[in-house]
Amino acid sequence: MPKKPTYEELEQRILELERAESERQMAEESRLYKMKILEAISEMSTDGILVVDNEGFSIHHNKRFGEIWKIPEYILETRNDKEMLKHVLKQLKYPDEFSHKVSWLYEHKDEKSRDEIEFIDGRCFYRYSSPITIADGKHYGRIWYFNNITERKQAEETLCEERWRLQSIIEATPGGTWEWNVQTGEIVINEMWAQTLGYTLNELAPFSSRKWETLVHPDGVKQSNALVKRHFSGELSYYICEFQMKHKNGHWVWIQDSGRLITRTADGKPLMAFGIHTDINDRKLAEEQIKLNLLEKEILLKEIHHRVKNNLAIISGLLGLQANRINDNFVKEILDISQKRIKSMALVHEKIYQSENLSAVNFSEYINCIATDLASSYQAGKRKFNIKVSAQNICLDIYFAIPCALIINELISNAMKHAFTDIISPELNIGFEKKDNIYTLVVQDNGIGLPAGFDSSSSSTLGLLLVRALTQQLRGTVHFLSDSSVQQGTAVIVTFQHAK
Repeated sequence: MPKKPTYEELEQRILELERAESERQMAEESRLYKMKILEAISEMSTDGILVVDNEGFSIHHNKRFGEIWKIPEYILETRNDKEMLKHVLKQLKYPDEFSHKVSWLYEHKDEKSRDEIEFIDGRCFYRYSSPITIADGKHYGRIWYFNNITERKQAEETLCEERWRLQSIIEATPGGTWEWNVQTGEIVINEMWAQTLGYTLNELAPFSSRKWETLVHPDGVKQSNALVKRHFSGELSYYICEFQMKHKNGHWVWIQDSGRLITRTADGKPLMAFGIHTDINDRKLAEEQIKLNLLEKEILLKEIHHRVKNNLAIISGLLGLQANRINDNFVKEILDISQKRIKSMALVHEKIYQSENLSAVNFSEYINCIATDLASSYQAGKRKFNIKVSAQNICLDIYFAIPCALIINELISNAMKHAFTDIISPELNIGFEKKDNIYTLVVQDNGIGLPAGFDSSSSSTLGLLLVRALTQQLRGTVHFLSDSSVQQGTAVIVTFQHAK
């Protein structure tokens, strides 16, 4: 018969049982606490989570899992993985592939899986599956994660499309392209870039900024570096530079290089730049030829104006010689007037071939010269003409310059011959201005004024006839004022527009 335990032994046994129960309760509470944490984490996850045991029943799923697959609550409550799968397959673009993969993973319990699944409605999810095992290697089931990557896939597709479009543009560009890592100096170029200089890509590889400098003319290196520095500092939004590069065959080729900084480092330093490298050698040669042609034409035009001026000077000289052999003062005066008219035209050609602009003459300078020359020829004794010229800096082409020159010659000559009788201090004011494409020429004297009853339209003198005819040639108007509107003397106003 077994020995009856003592009171002390019974008390010790009770304490051990209580301690064991307490430890069991604490372990259970710890387990429940950890389960609650895991459930909370699972519910907060943006991924759909499903945990299945070895018999194919759902141990756990979070709310996001049901939302992703749009599984009704009554199916979820069955916890039957096959029932859930039937509902899932209806939504997939490739249901057979999905079903085959699930079956294969259940058969191969140790395998993990990562893939992408596409829905009929256009959504795309990343699927990850892993077996649930413990330290002894025993399997307890399988866990599934479903992450929505629809936006990422759309972004990737958009990026691929943009890359394709960019590549198409680059390939269609008649020039080479380059990508420059500013920090490392490495430069990636395409085949067209290398071909421009007669090389292949392999012949230039590996390519860098140092090798680039050996191919560029020293002046081009300085110019390019200066522009790149301004661009990197933000002064220029991009840069364009033209320089010469050494061809493989030894000759120089003109290149237009344009580039732009794409990215910077985290601390703001220039990182990646992209650009286009274009062969402009033919254009540069054509520009040089055009410059030579223009220079030749400029020399030719100067020579023509110079010869016209010389021929007019010869005619003027012949008239002067003829006048010296004639005793008739009336005829001498006619020849002298003709000489002055010829000189006024010759001076236009002289001003043109002496200027840089061969298509026009600075009329302010011309008025000062012609007025000074005429005053010198008409001065008598100690009486001197006080000439004031107020002219804007206006250039006229030869179509307008010759008629204007002859008009000024006639008006100044007429005033100096007829306006200053008994005038001790003769004054002549000449003005020339442009306003709203209207040109106004004014010649005003302080002389005796026009005779009573003067009518410019009926005057038969050659000088006035010339003034009216030349004004009509300019499609302008001429007015003679010698009344209360003029304080003293006569004012002649010629207006015209600069339009042929």
